[in-house]
Amino acid sequence: MTALPRDTLYDAQAERIVIGSILIEPLAIETVNGLTADSFYLEACGLAFSAARRLHSRGLAIDHATLESELKTRNQWGQVGISFLSQCETETPSASNVKSYAEIVEGFARRRQIYDMSTRLVKAAMSDDGQLNIEIGMAGLILRTMTETTDATPDNPNRFLVHWGNEALKPQPPIEWIVEPLFSAGSVSLIVGEGGTKKTYSMIDLAVAVALGQPWLGFTTKKNLALIVDEESGNRRMAGRLADTLRGHDAGLDAPIGYISLACLNLYNDDDRAEFGAAVLGLGAKLVIVDALADVMPNGDENAVKDVQPIFHALRVLAEEAQCAIIVIHHSNKVGTYRGSTALKGAVDLMLMVSCDGDNVTFKTEKARDIEPVRFAALANFAPGMFNLSPAEAKEYQERIPPGEEYVARYLIAHPDSTVDDIKDNADTCSIIAARRALYKLAEKGQVVRTNTGGRGTAALYAWKG
Repeated sequence: MTALPRDTLYDAQAERIVIGSILIEPLAIETVNGLTADSFYLEACGLAFSAARRLHSRGLAIDHATLESELKTRNQWGQVGISFLSQCETETPSASNVKSYAEIVEGFARRRQIYDMSTRLVKAAMSDDGQLNIEIGMAGLILRTMTETTDATPDNPNRFLVHWGNEALKPQPPIEWIVEPLFSAGSVSLIVGEGGTKKTYSMIDLAVAVALGQPWLGFTTKKNLALIVDEESGNRRMAGRLADTLRGHDAGLDAPIGYISLACLNLYNDDDRAEFGAAVLGLGAKLVIVDALADVMPNGDENAVKDVQPIFHALRVLAEEAQCAIIVIHHSNKVGTYRGSTALKGAVDLMLMVSCDGDNVTFKTEKARDIEPVRFAALANFAPGMFNLSPAEAKEYQERIPPGEEYVARYLIAHPDSTVDDIKDNADTCSIIAARRALYKLAEKGQVVRTNTGGRGTAALYAWKG
């Protein structure tokens, strides 16, 4: 078979129809996100596509006038011109088929990429400049970008599968929300509150709402199977709370919600992680609530990064594999912030702080990775044999504790009888200077006290009094 010359590896009409489709229906550019300017052989098409993408990224209209203005700012209008844009639009029968034409354009772009790679390999093989091994390596990378597009599976156990830029440029699936816009498939979140803030009741209410596909405090839910992992309440208390909440939502006997009680889940244990993961995957649960963090990391230190990270890595892997939202309930410390290492905050997609004033429950974001910070509130409605949450107006929050004072309080609660140097050297959310000032400020308030009598040559020791 005679090899085709490179300048035949394109479809001019398909390229023009892609540009014409974008002119007819500007939102078509979102359908062809996998293309780049280099996907086009015709220079005019590549320049027009790149300009259209820049306009779209700025939220501007895409038409003849805006493209002309955008291209003129880069002195590229002469390579395109109004007659070419008109031709593209005239040749386009309908913008609805743009995806098919984009696939044609992308297919030829790949052929040209392979052609160029082969040419470089032949040139390197014929020379003695030491480039051959480099070109072979680059060829391997290029070929893998065209063939490796899936994650590791039992049939493809490569854990270190490399994903390439061309995959990222393809249209990505939208976020799958379990509770929009709070908890998404593949996410790990932390719900933090003191004892008695109704955080467990709130999460049971959330799980029932998801199981029924009902709105939760004004947020839209997608009906899915929900699973509660109870390591605190025990079967009798957990069953009573769940039954009250189901009745509070008028749920039938077929509500897809289940719970596991006092299974002594240990997420440090390989067998436990595997068995738990198999249960979640087998059930097809899309919302998993774990109550509480301290119970699934036995003998672990919440204040140690080395103990916290394995737990949340295990949860992250499970959430991704099962495409479920995992919510972990956690306890706050004595000053109302989350208890434990700052690695907790870094490990989650969403951290919600829960506070309570009587039956008024308030939620606020301490950390939000994929959404804007939110605050909302609920009224806890208790009646004989029934419970539910209803939306309420969120009250204004108290003034936030200064970061330095929050750090010193958190550190001394976890490490009583610490020296000034201990406190300064471990500052993780404020500067050393801020930590020292906060220590003396809290001592003035009487919230921090000295625990030794001191004396010349004896370092002062401090502890949290509250």
